[in-house]
Amino acid sequence: MGGIFISYRREDSAGHAGRLFDHLSDHLGKDRVFMDVSGIEPGLDFVESIDRAVGSCDVLIAVIGRDWLDCADSTGKRRLDDPNDFIRIETATALKRNIRVIPVLVQGAPIPPQERLPDDLKKLSTRQSVELSDTRWDSDVDRLVETLAKVLSKGESNVTSPHKNIFSDLMKSRIKVFLVAAILLIGGGISAWLLKSHQSLSGSGSTTTIEDTNKRTEPERVEPPQPPKDTTPHQTEPSDEILSLLSQNRQKGLEMLQQGNADALSIIDRTIREAEGAARRFPDDARFHELKGYLQKDVYQNPVASRLLGDEKRRDYLKGAYASARMALRLAPESSSVHNLMGNVFYFQGRCDAAINEYNKALRLNRDQNYREVIINDRNIALRAQNSGRCRQQ
Repeated sequence: MGGIFISYRREDSAGHAGRLFDHLSDHLGKDRVFMDVSGIEPGLDFVESIDRAVGSCDVLIAVIGRDWLDCADSTGKRRLDDPNDFIRIETATALKRNIRVIPVLVQGAPIPPQERLPDDLKKLSTRQSVELSDTRWDSDVDRLVETLAKVLSKGESNVTSPHKNIFSDLMKSRIKVFLVAAILLIGGGISAWLLKSHQSLSGSGSTTTIEDTNKRTEPERVEPPQPPKDTTPHQTEPSDEILSLLSQNRQKGLEMLQQGNADALSIIDRTIREAEGAARRFPDDARFHELKGYLQKDVYQNPVASRLLGDEKRRDYLKGAYASARMALRLAPESSSVHNLMGNVFYFQGRCDAAINEYNKALRLNRDQNYREVIINDRNIALRAQNSGRCRQQ
């Protein structure tokens, strides 16, 4: 089935690509937009897998930021000079197959000059580009949607204006949430504790050894206690329903990751993007930033992720967790679980003093005895690391 394939480099433009994915999915249909070639099973040729994924689409959008052209690997080699670089393969495959390639420029980046591109990407510099400015995002995306609609469906009636609010209709939102939840068949409840106390996302993974943390013990995963069932009829807010679904997707992604299933990263990244979209819709709700931060932190510390991802990409997740925690603290400075999240992030950054300080704040604000044990456990791990001299800033 045809559609749109978004190619982007995580280190360069992950935020803009995720935002674009949300817009295009809402206005052209979620089943028409694809992002992240992941889940390639062991033993399969990843070049052939990318070729099939890109070749099945009508349009490839190459999201190009300021660092797209010169982004380098850990050895200092420019990634585009590597014939096995995913971004190079995706774009070159589309150009070779005469698939429409639209360079989408973000962060004020220019179109890459032909002389600085590998031979199989030189045609990219002659393709008409589209600039998406942060200051006029809606109008820029509007024009892009019109172009894509013509390519995909010749003005198909289900294309809507980018200015439409996807959460404005409560009933449609609920139907969408419950249909997706039913399809996913995710076990483990609906994280009601988080919805009522902002405390449910404090689990930090099983005790393992991670090479980047100098064999430090990790905060222990503790299942949040379930509150008594409330039998009083009440109206569920749309933000609660969305958070419930995101919590289930988070749990599913982490369970799959623990099992070594590479598809987990696709689910996790999609959940992060959807949490970002929800945070934009509900700008005063810290819970979406909190959920995103815990998920990013959990990926960083997971030992399976250390095998599926390179060190640089894992550190990107930790950076994201830090940014999410800061935003959550700005919105909810009295949240015990958010301070615990920031403590976890500081711990994995090797900043034990800062981590202990955040854990102490979490303890002062905490009102739940079971959750108090989680915070104390995390603080004790940081104290032992500090006393043994194993803290080091990464």
